[in-house]
Amino acid sequence: MTHPQLEATTGRDDLALVYLLRFGDDPRTLVETVDSIDPRFPRSEKSVINISTQFGCPIGCTMCDAGFAYAGNLTGDQMLEQVRYVLRRRPEVLTTRKLKVHFARMGEPSLNNNVLEALKGLPQVVPNEGLIACISTVAPTGRDDFFTRLTALKHEHYAPRSTKGGGRFQLQFSLNSTDEQTRRRLMPIQQLSFEAIADMGRRFFQPGDRRVALNFALAEEMPVEIDVLKRHFDTEHFMIKLTPLNPTERAEENGLQTIIEAARPAAANVLVQKLEGAGFETVVSIGDADEIAIGSNCGQLFRSREGLERPTQQVRAAS
Repeated sequence: MTHPQLEATTGRDDLALVYLLRFGDDPRTLVETVDSIDPRFPRSEKSVINISTQFGCPIGCTMCDAGFAYAGNLTGDQMLEQVRYVLRRRPEVLTTRKLKVHFARMGEPSLNNNVLEALKGLPQVVPNEGLIACISTVAPTGRDDFFTRLTALKHEHYAPRSTKGGGRFQLQFSLNSTDEQTRRRLMPIQQLSFEAIADMGRRFFQPGDRRVALNFALAEEMPVEIDVLKRHFDTEHFMIKLTPLNPTERAEENGLQTIIEAARPAAANVLVQKLEGAGFETVVSIGDADEIAIGSNCGQLFRSREGLERPTQQVRAAS
């Protein structure tokens, strides 16, 4: 087991700390790991650890700074070492009532089979009954085996303790728009169709689970059509999560403007009313304005390092 070395830190202890960690001697093997809270709750009630699954990201989404460079997959233990890194610095997290470990910092989790190994070992690293594991994915094609194995692993290791809800695993698909052409422009990789995502989500869900989340980072000229959602996704298995489109360098370069933000929390109220009127559980998740000020968005600290090159290789899965 090799402990990562701290390269840089940004943030605030009472909100979010972003650690830029390096594994080994290669200056490209950098990851972002985040120790944060939900501003609505004290740390004793809820804590969040965000970890990276790849060194950078090969996809190059038009709103994400993590795609600035790519140097391959992390091992399962390297992912768990990020969790251990936070726990060594904040051991009280082990006693928080709800602890979310989110595989959603840098990298596309489904392109790295080692994520499954990390998920299997996570409950031993975090012996907390309030542990909730989360994966966020853009749903690349050609990864059916990964999602099939993920479903089996979730059923075995993260089965809900009750059929009344409050499940121990959250699967999130980052859709960002219901228009397929816009979706492909935002996330330039071959992606599963809505029909395939819906089928996968229904197989993933079991009674007591959290609904599969469909995430939309709301931005101008990125349509979210209720009729499209109703045509493909049912309200029993899926919920909607609306978030701001964060002001990264990539978003600015591509002229993307968010619809909702801390200063305009009600900007999506009409959309929320339509979604709820269609029966969808809908959550609007807007971070603290100070999170923008401290530069805690995905890939911002990573991209600030000198000597990194943009990815040139084709996106491909690796074990």
